[in-house]
Amino acid sequence: MDLLISFDAHKIPDSKEASIEAYKEFYESLKDLCLSIIHPYNDDKIPRSTCFLKGIKTENLESFERNLRQIANSCELDLRKLLLLRLDDKEYQFKLP
Repeated sequence: MDLLISFDAHKIPDSKEASIEAYKEFYESLKDLCLSIIHPYNDDKIPRSTCFLKGIKTENLESFERNLRQIANSCELDLRKLLLLRLDDKEYQFKLP
């Protein structure tokens, strides 16, 4: 299973430099939940607050979301909005313009 994730998160306390570091740490920590990840810090075509996770290690989305929120909390990110788009069909093609 692959997932496209879009979210709105804010660093606690909020500052531009701290937010950048928190986002980087968050994306790097998500590697524990999947086989590979494409995010704005490793591909400049990906929009901020979005990432594509390939090969999710758990099939249970509730468990995945709980783990994702724990990672956000450990990075001191207040995850306010979250969109998980599950991609099951192997026929899809993920392309960046």
